[in-house]
Amino acid sequence: MFQREPVDWLDMDFSFWGAPPEYKHAFDTIRRAICTRHLLRFPYYDAAGNASVRTVEPARLVFKESCWYVRAYCLKREDWRTFKLFRIDWENMELLPDRFAARPIPESLGESGARPRGDDELVLRFAASAKERVREEFAPEMIGHLDNGSLEVRLSCTLDERTRFYLLSFGSTLEVLEPHDLRTWLREQAKRVADIYCEQH
Repeated sequence: MFQREPVDWLDMDFSFWGAPPEYKHAFDTIRRAICTRHLLRFPYYDAAGNASVRTVEPARLVFKESCWYVRAYCLKREDWRTFKLFRIDWENMELLPDRFAARPIPESLGESGARPRGDDELVLRFAASAKERVREEFAPEMIGHLDNGSLEVRLSCTLDERTRFYLLSFGSTLEVLEPHDLRTWLREQAKRVADIYCEQH
């Protein structure tokens, strides 16, 4: 790929640490389906855990925000969809013998595969100890540096469950300034976590 010799100087593994063999097999199956234009069929679970069986024309593997997605034309919905790999039932994925003609990917899906930015305005204050992680995970124009060494991040996003738990992963290094209902949710989650460990003693 980089026109370098010897060819074994680079090892590219697209799976996560500790990934089961089924994950790599699923990744290879999807890649093969895209390259050979074969239909894929798989059970898929949405964010609420509801299952449905999808038959798709896979077009592209997308890596976004530490997760892999499959961008595909869904025959069930008769429209383009983006499927998260972690929500696909890998063990029951099928590479079908039927082939399909490539469709142009609509520009409305975006080149990055990202979801729409959303209308929720967030103001986040991070402790100085979180500086390196903040620099890695937020665009420079979103980050403001305060006199006491802390950082303030302003962004627009869709405040869904995944985003809420992502923010929770910063622990005590993050204080949400806005919106108020997110502050309330984080406080309740922190209390539930504390209660679990208090009960053990």
